[in-house]
Amino acid sequence: HENLFWAFIYNIIGIPLASCILKRFSRHDRKRRRASASAPAAEPKSSPAPADAPQHMVLTVEGMMCAHCEARVKAALEGVDGVLSATADHEAGVATAETAGAVDADALRAAVEAQDYKVLDVRTEETTKGKLA
Repeated sequence: HENLFWAFIYNIIGIPLASCILKRFSRHDRKRRRASASAPAAEPKSSPAPADAPQHMVLTVEGMMCAHCEARVKAALEGVDGVLSATADHEAGVATAETAGAVDADALRAAVEAQDYKVLDVRTEETTKGKLA
């Protein structure tokens, strides 16, 4: 029974983690990183919004490969002052942040890029939570 336990742990944690690590450092990924490093950096796009207006910020993120990557990006975004919640989707290459007010797009970009992911674009949308339509 003990062997079954460790086999279960290996299949649930070990294989997905190894897959994420191997994909991250694969030869294909290195070529893609070199190509994107030579491309000009995208300027953050953000629309001005009142300081107290809730915002929905959408980041286009390159380099997320698995659920572990999503969790790192989500935690990085939630660590930025003013961010109430965040989500990340490695398949779509998108992360979102719900904020209580205006949050600097550069702060979100820096938080994600500190985790070794590349932010290609940041868009800001004003939400209508709490407002009558």
